[in-house]
Amino acid sequence: MKNPFKTIDMHVMDGVNQIAHAWNWTTGRTKSDLARICYISYPGIISGGFFLNRNYFLSALWAAHWLLLTPRLCKISSDLEKRENESIEKGAMDIGIPVRKNIIKFTGYALASITLANSLVPYSHSSEESFPEGKDGLLTAGLAVNALGYFINLADPLPPRKHVLARAKDKLVDMIRSYNLQPGMRATV
Repeated sequence: MKNPFKTIDMHVMDGVNQIAHAWNWTTGRTKSDLARICYISYPGIISGGFFLNRNYFLSALWAAHWLLLTPRLCKISSDLEKRENESIEKGAMDIGIPVRKNIIKFTGYALASITLANSLVPYSHSSEESFPEGKDGLLTAGLAVNALGYFINLADPLPPRKHVLARAKDKLVDMIRSYNLQPGMRATV
């Protein structure tokens, strides 16, 4: 019988690789760019949730967390991608990559567990609040975006390339140039 945790991990990583591939295909940017967006946006989302819950101290704490920790997370993401690309070019595995990836995977699953628990156990609210679910939803969404940032770092490395619109334009230009025009017709590119 298969280990259920390995099965879950396999499905999670399949989904994350699909997200990273779609990101790379559409924007031409790499997985560390997507992880950076997740790391930059999650503290603002969580801080907004705490602010809407009128917990101004935690809101300020998450804003400070954003200012202090996010640049470090972005640097770790970029360094990991750089080391992966260097090891692919050299054809030899960097011994530090699996260690970092295991730490990132553990952190991602810990955050995903907290996200799941946060979505199942709502915060206590006063009866005068009209939409408490939206405030808790921001907190849960922020945690989910953070966990996604960690998982994106584990995706397969893809090279940067032109975004989809630039590639479509290039194909259209090539198609027009290679098209055998009838006498008297002109196409300018």
